Amino acid sequence: MICKYISDLNLPDNNYYVAFSPSIKKSVKEKGFIPAKMIAYYVSKYYGFKLVDLFENSNRLRQAQLDHKQRKENLKNKISLKASPPENLIIIDDVFTTGSTFLEIARLIENKSKNVFGFTIAKADYKDK
Repeated sequence: MICKYISDLNLPDNNYYVAFSPSIKKSVKEKGFIPAKMIAYYVSKYYGFKLVDLFENSNRLRQAQLDHKQRKENLKNKISLKASPPENLIIIDDVFTTGSTFLEIARLIENKSKNVFGFTIAKADYKDK
């Protein structure tokens, strides 16, 4: 499904990079992988775009146990850039709950990338506690 949405954008061939939202280290250790990275990998292969590991998460708390306000504060200044972002960028996230991850990433790349598209695979049914 995500590939259909990207195809509908009619992006220039091989002119985009695919990045993914970072996971916390504890989650990566437990799962053994980064869900958004796996999805981004297949999207990049499908289109021939370059996969880039652009973001790092220094956070130690999982978002799942937090309310909306806590989620936003939990990520504030916890995601950082590993490298200068490319001009044309597709960002993949696995689950959209409150949008805090995308908002923090947007803050980082604002005025640095020219064309940015963000895609999320799933939308969580979220209600503040």
